[in-house]
Amino acid sequence: MIPEADAARLHRQLRHEEPEMAPVLAAYAGFETANYILAHRIPKPAQWVLKALPKAAAASLLSQAIARHAWTFVGSGRLHVTDPWTFEIEDNPLIRGETSSQCLCDWHVGVFRQLYQTLVSSDCICAETRCGAQEKGNRCRFELSL
Repeated sequence: MIPEADAARLHRQLRHEEPEMAPVLAAYAGFETANYILAHRIPKPAQWVLKALPKAAAASLLSQAIARHAWTFVGSGRLHVTDPWTFEIEDNPLIRGETSSQCLCDWHVGVFRQLYQTLVSSDCICAETRCGAQEKGNRCRFELSL
């Protein structure tokens, strides 16, 4: 856990200096962040329960837990859980003030994908379908599916 401003500056610098590698590096950092959360923040009994539940029930409980601990994922931004498979981040600090024709939030994709693949189903995929940095952007939208 590092200060939000430092994290945002790191992401911006990475996208600026290594535009081709930035998506892969950010996604990998998100993957490792999720692994840290799994190892240190989500109790093992809760993980066992989620893995034993039907996928829809596990997704519902996991999305509720993510919403309760939203600061971990969005800092000063605002997380909106549209449904157990869809998240939106309003005023995402990792892209605040940036503009892009493509989605920039690969770190979030990596975190959400790894959490869902580990706790809901190994078949889960995650995609950012809209980014707040895009034209007329307001919210970053992340959709998980099987």
